[in-house]
Amino acid sequence: MMKKCVFVDVFTDQPYAGNQLAVFPEATGSAAGPLTGYLLKHDIFGRSFEIVNEQGLEMGRPSQIHMRGMLNNGSYAVDIGGQCAHVGQGELVI
Repeated sequence: MMKKCVFVDVFTDQPYAGNQLAVFPEATGSAAGPLTGYLLKHDIFGRSFEIVNEQGLEMGRPSQIHMRGMLNNGSYAVDIGGQCAHVGQGELVI
């Protein structure tokens, strides 16, 4: 089964046309997990699927996040994967 998905990006190069204060990372694995759960809950790709979420194309840093989900008797199984590179670290002092 193949379904076409369209996602709208609120970020734009036109003044006042998007969220000018937002920071947009090229890949967000932390968002892919909840998205997988949402897709399962609303039966977008069925009760079991594997898809690749492509991000960062427009900013020149293409990324792929592999998303696998399964819903069985009300129990959600979500796996997120891909490759990554350490790009920095920091410390927050309160």
